Amino acid sequence: MSIVVTIENLSKCFKLYRGPKDRVKEWLHPLRKQYHQPFWALQDINFSIKKGESLGIIGRNGSGKSTLLQIITGVMSPTSGVSVADGRISALLELGTGFDMELSGRDNLYLNGSLMGFSKEQIAERVPLIEEFADIGEFIDQPVKLYSSGMFVRLAFSSAIHVDPDILIIDEALAVGDVKFQNKCYRKFHEFQEMGKTIIFVTHSTDLVAKHCDRAVLLHQGRLMMDGNPNDVINKYLELLLGIPEKKQEKESSQAKAEQPRIVNVPANSDPLFKEFLNKDLSEDHCLQNPTYNGNEHRYGDGSGKIMDYLVVGENNANPLQIQANTIIRIYAKYHFLKKVETPIFGLTLKTIDGVEVFGINTLFERQDVKPRETGEVAIVSYEFPVSLISGEYFVSLGLAESQSGEIIPLDRRYDMVHLKVYNSSSKMGIVDFDLQLQELV
Repeated sequence: MSIVVTIENLSKCFKLYRGPKDRVKEWLHPLRKQYHQPFWALQDINFSIKKGESLGIIGRNGSGKSTLLQIITGVMSPTSGVSVADGRISALLELGTGFDMELSGRDNLYLNGSLMGFSKEQIAERVPLIEEFADIGEFIDQPVKLYSSGMFVRLAFSSAIHVDPDILIIDEALAVGDVKFQNKCYRKFHEFQEMGKTIIFVTHSTDLVAKHCDRAVLLHQGRLMMDGNPNDVINKYLELLLGIPEKKQEKESSQAKAEQPRIVNVPANSDPLFKEFLNKDLSEDHCLQNPTYNGNEHRYGDGSGKIMDYLVVGENNANPLQIQANTIIRIYAKYHFLKKVETPIFGLTLKTIDGVEVFGINTLFERQDVKPRETGEVAIVSYEFPVSLISGEYFVSLGLAESQSGEIIPLDRRYDMVHLKVYNSSSKMGIVDFDLQLQELV
């Protein structure tokens, strides 16, 4: 498959001045004295995009995502390095980019089309299609400065997809549109993917990256941190977003290692499968020996609390390799505290194998009263739910965190740790089985 976008050793530096006077002083100074602070928005970025790929770019605010897209589209020049794109690019960047606010929407369509090399006749052929997709009615002939942000993004996106682009670039702007319009846009994404077009998509929504992209890159503080499978990149992004400073992690992990385990206040349960699970010692991580354990889990946290074991019970079977849909399963999790935790948070998330979140729950959001835990104590938590799912592969993530002055501190998060294989005899489509009853009445 051919390469359509190449990024080599790409860097971008901005000059930050305290005020306009410093800019003039630097320009006039005979010895070229520096009055600015350099800010490197991007540093040594290297990757390429193949024809037909859908690439998601994620990262925290200020990581350099929008700067990178502006360089790829040619709106901005790099300080050093190379950005080469092979094919016609159509981009929806910041609201207002490429539009003359004094002109009407229709006039802007002709202006943008001419800038992309279309003749007036070719633009005229596309205008009815753009109008129909944008669906902003008579406002198409009003100055765009009168548009709401939703109307603006409707016209801009419709214009971007109707110029026959080889590469479509979207920068977060779709978040402004209403839900129905977003759904229409994502259907268009799938059409483009089937046509073999390249899509570059920037968003803070990890679900959208998992669902619509077949590859993702993670930018952090202007550098390329990770490039690969969307689910793996998303897990790393969530670690950055929800994790803790490295120094604190090292300090608390070293303290945790010194504590010895002791079991206190474990609940009574007559289930023999549970009793066997309960009696395992805490000298090792028993999750690793579980037949449903996923060796490619993503784990992080400060280590002052640990998830030591889990047990999946379905239809009186321990850790079944396949689960019948619409049966009730129970997942037990064993948490070991290596420091005193005043407000523990226990949680579980279920995702599809490609990273789309089906549901998630934790004791904080459910406002459940959770008792403080002492150093060395063990907590056993049970999660029970019906497996109302379509046949497929799913992952369960377990988490242990602590609430401190409104801040959530991850102690041990084990993403995609448990592999569930669900069998559903029905031929329904999607993810969730609502047990919908279909009947012809007349």
